[in-house]
Amino acid sequence: MLSKVSVLFERLDASNIRYCHWKSNWVLAETLAAETDIDLLVKREDAQAFRGVIEELGFRPAIEVGVPPFPSVEHHLAFDEAEGAIVHVHAYYRIISGESLTKNYRLPLEEMLLTNVSRAGAVIVPRKGAELVIFVLRMSLKHATLAELTLLLRGWDDVRREGLWLATDEARGEAGELLTAWLPAFSPDLFDQALDGLLDPAPLWRRIVLGRRVRSQLREFARRGRFGAWAAGVRAFTGRAMYRVRGTRKGLTLGEGGAVIAFVGAEATGKSTVLTEMERWLGRYLTVQRVHAGKPPARR
Repeated sequence: MLSKVSVLFERLDASNIRYCHWKSNWVLAETLAAETDIDLLVKREDAQAFRGVIEELGFRPAIEVGVPPFPSVEHHLAFDEAEGAIVHVHAYYRIISGESLTKNYRLPLEEMLLTNVSRAGAVIVPRKGAELVIFVLRMSLKHATLAELTLLLRGWDDVRREGLWLATDEARGEAGELLTAWLPAFSPDLFDQALDGLLDPAPLWRRIVLGRRVRSQLREFARRGRFGAWAAGVRAFTGRAMYRVRGTRKGLTLGEGGAVIAFVGAEATGKSTVLTEMERWLGRYLTVQRVHAGKPPARR
């Protein structure tokens, strides 16, 4: 665990801030090493105290470029000097989830996750049954549109491995009880079919049918209507594709504004090599644009 991450969780505990690392806990070790986002669900009443803690630790707010912000979702970045890594905290005060491009569903499951928790070392995580409920709903909704399927199928092996890690017999029983308590209108039979369809897995057409049935049962929690969600997804997909074309892997920038880093020197002194390495490193976390502002190459 990076020192910056370790101190973060120590301070959250000391401040009595209710939180949990609410998803993708099957790769928690990689998350704590800052190889991916730290996805924290924070109780809304503790939001101000949480922001105070991370600001004191050197975290700064960031925004996604070209994408409208999602409600109750924030990005915060900090530099871990000991490891030379950037830590990305993805903070949620409500469960805004579903399709990765639009996050069109506001699921009323925050208290379910924050109440049914256990400790994984220094980190508070949901019990597997609670996380399994969220996993099945999230992944089923990603089967409901073509754009989401395009993104989902690229990482399908990881989706199935995560499902198998979560879906122990004990977790499946607990998930059924939690689903009945927190989403009583949702069909338990449909939940089981959707879970089995992800684990076996079912043919793609079958998973699409199940995803659309899940979407239908969750429509009262949708933030937009069907057409509005489709239009938002198209805009987000186009914006993300443009970043890929430009070679940018991450669409984040600091909320306070970016910076210009200049490499100045004579020819053949390694500027291009250093610049390429810097671009590769920062490009894992932030939007980076490379500009040649010096003289053109000498003619021979």
